[in-house]
Amino acid sequence: MTGRPLLHDKEEIGKRLIVWAEKETSLNLNAFCAENRICPSDIFLFSQKCESFSKAVKFAKACIAVRRENGLNSGKIHAKSYDLNASVYDLFLKEERREQARFEAEVKSNNAQPTVNLSDLLDLAKKGIVSE
Repeated sequence: MTGRPLLHDKEEIGKRLIVWAEKETSLNLNAFCAENRICPSDIFLFSQKCESFSKAVKFAKACIAVRRENGLNSGKIHAKSYDLNASVYDLFLKEERREQARFEAEVKSNNAQPTVNLSDLLDLAKKGIVSE
C-alpha cells in the first residue's frame, strides 16, 4: 500500500495507550505500536510534542513495569529478560541507575586527579621533606 503517510491524533492515541496499558496482557510498547500501526520512533516524537501523550506513555510504562516485576517474582519472566529492559519501563530504577552512574563517574574523576599539587611537591622537595 502506497500513498500518504498515516496522520496520528496524539490525544486519541494517548487515550488508547492508557486503555491498552491497563490490560494484563500488555507487556511492551512495541506490541501497542504494532497493533495500532504506529512506528515505535513516533512514540518518542509524540511524547516530545504533546504533554498529555507523554504522560500516557509514562503511565503505560509504569503499568508494564509493575506487570514485569510481578512476572519476575512469580517466575513467569526470566531474570535476564527482566534485566534487559527493566530501566526502560521502571522510572524509579532508571533514575537510580542514573544516580549510581553519576556517583561512579564522580568517584572515578576524583581518583584520577592527583592528591598533591605538582608545585607543592616541588616546594617540599626543595625543603628536603621529600625526595625521589
